[in-house]
Amino acid sequence: MNPAHLLFITTAAVCIASLSHAAEPSAKVESSTQYDDNGGYEAVTKAEEVDAAGTKKTKTTKVDVDVNSDGLASKKSLESKAVVDPKGLGNKSTHELKSTAKADSDGGYDANTTEKISNADGTNITREKDVEVEIDSKGNVQKTTRVEESIDPTGLMNKTKTVSETKTVNGKVVDQKEEVN
Repeated sequence: MNPAHLLFITTAAVCIASLSHAAEPSAKVESSTQYDDNGGYEAVTKAEEVDAAGTKKTKTTKVDVDVNSDGLASKKSLESKAVVDPKGLGNKSTHELKSTAKADSDGGYDANTTEKISNADGTNITREKDVEVEIDSKGNVQKTTRVEESIDPTGLMNKTKTVSETKTVNGKVVDQKEEVN
Protein backbone atom coordinates (compact mmCIF):
# COMPACT_ATOMS: atom_id res chain seq x y z
CA MET A 1 0.00 0.00 0.00
CA ASN A 2 1.21 3.45 -0.92
CA PRO A 3 2.21 5.61 2.14
CA ALA A 4 0.03 8.46 0.85
CA HIS A 5 -3.01 6.13 0.76
CA LEU A 6 -2.22 4.92 4.27
CA LEU A 7 -2.02 8.53 5.50
CA PHE A 8 -5.34 9.37 3.79
CA ILE A 9 -7.11 6.33 5.29
CA THR A 10 -5.75 7.08 8.78
CA THR A 11 -6.79 10.74 8.56
CA ALA A 12 -10.28 9.81 7.35
CA ALA A 13 -10.67 7.27 10.19
CA VAL A 14 -9.66 9.85 12.80
CA CYS A 15 -12.08 12.45 11.37
CA ILE A 16 -14.98 9.99 11.30
CA ALA A 17 -14.20 8.84 14.86
CA SER A 18 -14.06 12.41 16.16
CA LEU A 19 -17.41 13.23 14.51
CA SER A 20 -19.06 10.27 16.18
CA HIS A 21 -17.90 11.57 19.58
CA ALA A 22 -19.01 15.18 19.06
CA ALA A 23 -20.90 16.66 21.97
CA GLU A 24 -24.61 17.24 21.88
CA PRO A 25 -25.16 21.03 21.99
CA SER A 26 -26.95 22.19 25.12
CA ALA A 27 -27.70 25.29 27.16
CA LYS A 28 -29.02 25.86 30.67
CA VAL A 29 -29.71 29.02 32.70
CA GLU A 30 -30.67 29.21 36.38
CA SER A 31 -31.57 32.39 38.21
CA SER A 32 -32.62 33.19 41.76
CA THR A 33 -33.29 36.33 43.80
CA GLN A 34 -33.62 36.64 47.56
CA TYR A 35 -35.04 39.84 49.07
CA ASP A 36 -34.27 41.26 52.50
CA ASP A 37 -36.94 42.88 54.68
CA ASN A 38 -35.30 46.31 54.30
CA GLY A 39 -35.28 46.30 50.47
CA GLY A 40 -31.84 44.83 49.83
CA TYR A 41 -31.42 41.74 47.69
CA GLU A 42 -29.07 39.09 46.34
CA ALA A 43 -29.47 37.81 42.77
CA VAL A 44 -27.55 34.87 41.28
CA THR A 45 -27.53 33.77 37.66
CA LYS A 46 -25.74 30.66 36.36
CA ALA A 47 -25.47 29.86 32.67
CA GLU A 48 -23.87 26.85 30.97
CA GLU A 49 -23.51 26.10 27.29
CA VAL A 50 -21.87 23.25 25.40
CA ASP A 51 -21.45 23.65 21.65
CA ALA A 52 -21.24 20.92 18.99
CA ALA A 53 -17.43 20.81 19.26
CA GLY A 54 -17.66 20.11 23.00
CA THR A 55 -16.51 23.55 24.17
CA LYS A 56 -18.06 24.25 27.56
CA LYS A 57 -18.82 27.85 28.51
CA THR A 58 -20.01 28.73 32.00
CA LYS A 59 -20.80 32.06 33.62
CA THR A 60 -21.91 32.83 37.15
CA THR A 61 -22.97 36.30 38.24
CA LYS A 62 -23.91 37.40 41.76
CA VAL A 63 -25.27 40.84 42.67
CA ASP A 64 -25.69 41.85 46.31
CA VAL A 65 -27.25 45.14 47.43
CA ASP A 66 -27.40 46.26 51.06
CA VAL A 67 -29.85 48.99 52.07
CA ASN A 68 -29.45 51.32 55.05
CA SER A 69 -32.19 52.47 57.46
CA ASP A 70 -33.03 55.41 55.15
CA GLY A 71 -33.87 53.00 52.32
CA LEU A 72 -30.79 53.94 50.29
CA ALA A 73 -28.32 51.46 48.83
CA SER A 74 -25.34 51.59 51.19
CA LYS A 75 -23.25 48.83 49.60
CA LYS A 76 -23.34 47.16 46.21
CA SER A 77 -21.26 44.22 45.09
CA LEU A 78 -20.92 42.27 41.88
CA GLU A 79 -19.07 39.00 41.34
CA SER A 80 -18.76 37.38 37.95
CA LYS A 81 -16.83 34.36 36.69
CA ALA A 82 -16.71 33.14 33.10
CA VAL A 83 -14.93 29.97 31.96
CA VAL A 84 -14.35 28.71 28.42
CA ASP A 85 -13.04 25.13 28.25
CA PRO A 86 -12.57 23.61 24.77
CA LYS A 87 -12.96 19.83 24.96
CA GLY A 88 -9.68 17.94 25.24
CA LEU A 89 -7.40 20.80 24.24
CA GLY A 90 -6.04 21.77 27.67
CA ASN A 91 -6.49 25.47 26.97
CA LYS A 92 -9.14 26.57 29.44
CA SER A 93 -9.49 30.31 30.03
CA THR A 94 -11.13 32.11 32.94
CA HIS A 95 -12.23 35.68 33.63
CA GLU A 96 -13.19 36.71 37.17
CA LEU A 97 -14.48 40.10 38.23
CA LYS A 98 -15.31 41.32 41.74
CA SER A 99 -16.53 44.83 42.36
CA THR A 100 -17.82 46.56 45.49
CA ALA A 101 -18.93 50.09 46.24
CA LYS A 102 -19.81 51.46 49.65
CA ALA A 103 -21.37 54.88 50.22
CA ASP A 104 -20.27 57.21 53.03
CA SER A 105 -22.73 59.34 54.99
CA ASP A 106 -21.13 62.55 53.61
CA GLY A 107 -21.81 61.63 49.96
CA GLY A 108 -18.42 60.09 49.23
CA TYR A 109 -17.75 56.45 48.49
CA ASP A 110 -15.13 53.71 48.35
CA ALA A 111 -15.05 51.35 45.37
CA ASN A 112 -12.86 48.37 44.60
CA THR A 113 -12.69 46.29 41.45
CA THR A 114 -10.51 43.20 41.01
CA GLU A 115 -10.22 41.44 37.67
CA LYS A 116 -8.36 38.17 37.15
CA ILE A 117 -7.82 36.71 33.70
CA SER A 118 -6.13 33.43 32.84
CA ASN A 119 -6.11 32.97 29.10
CA ALA A 120 -5.67 29.82 27.03
CA ASP A 121 -1.91 30.23 26.59
CA GLY A 122 -1.43 30.43 30.38
CA THR A 123 -0.87 34.17 30.77
CA ASN A 124 -2.28 35.45 34.05
CA ILE A 125 -3.43 39.06 34.27
CA THR A 126 -4.58 40.71 37.51
CA ARG A 127 -5.95 44.25 37.71
CA GLU A 128 -7.05 45.94 40.91
CA LYS A 129 -8.60 49.40 41.01
CA ASP A 130 -9.38 51.27 44.23
CA VAL A 131 -11.28 54.56 44.19
CA GLU A 132 -11.84 56.68 47.29
CA VAL A 133 -13.99 59.81 47.09
CA GLU A 134 -14.30 62.22 50.00
CA ILE A 135 -16.31 65.41 50.24
CA ASP A 136 -15.11 67.94 52.78
CA SER A 137 -17.24 70.44 54.71
CA LYS A 138 -16.74 73.08 51.96
CA GLY A 139 -18.05 70.71 49.29
CA ASN A 140 -14.65 70.00 47.70
CA VAL A 141 -14.50 66.56 46.11
CA GLN A 142 -11.20 64.74 46.64
CA LYS A 143 -10.73 61.56 44.63
CA THR A 144 -7.84 59.09 44.81
CA THR A 145 -7.62 56.34 42.19
CA ARG A 146 -5.05 53.56 42.48
CA VAL A 147 -4.65 50.96 39.74
CA GLU A 148 -2.35 47.95 39.98
CA GLU A 149 -1.85 45.57 37.04
CA SER A 150 0.28 42.42 36.93
CA ILE A 151 0.91 40.42 33.77
CA ASP A 152 2.60 37.03 34.13
CA PRO A 153 3.17 35.04 30.91
CA THR A 154 3.54 31.35 31.77
CA GLY A 155 7.07 30.01 31.64
CA LEU A 156 8.67 33.21 30.37
CA MET A 157 9.94 34.58 33.72
CA ASN A 158 9.04 38.13 32.67
CA LYS A 159 6.25 39.20 35.01
CA THR A 160 5.49 42.91 34.86
CA LYS A 161 3.71 45.04 37.44
CA THR A 162 2.41 48.56 36.92
CA VAL A 163 1.06 50.74 39.72
CA SER A 164 -0.48 54.15 39.06
CA GLU A 165 -2.10 56.59 41.43
CA THR A 166 -4.01 59.76 40.58
CA LYS A 167 -5.32 62.35 43.03
CA THR A 168 -7.84 64.96 41.97
CA VAL A 169 -9.62 67.83 43.71
CA ASN A 170 -12.85 69.01 42.10
CA GLY A 171 -11.92 67.14 38.91
CA LYS A 172 -8.44 68.69 38.51
CA VAL A 173 -5.39 66.42 38.76
CA VAL A 174 -3.17 67.51 41.65
CA ASP A 175 -0.84 64.48 41.81
CA GLN A 176 -0.09 61.58 39.49
CA LYS A 177 2.43 58.75 39.81
CA GLU A 178 3.20 55.60 37.83
CA GLU A 179 5.65 52.86 38.68
CA VAL A 180 6.58 49.93 36.41
CA ASN A 181 8.53 46.88 37.61
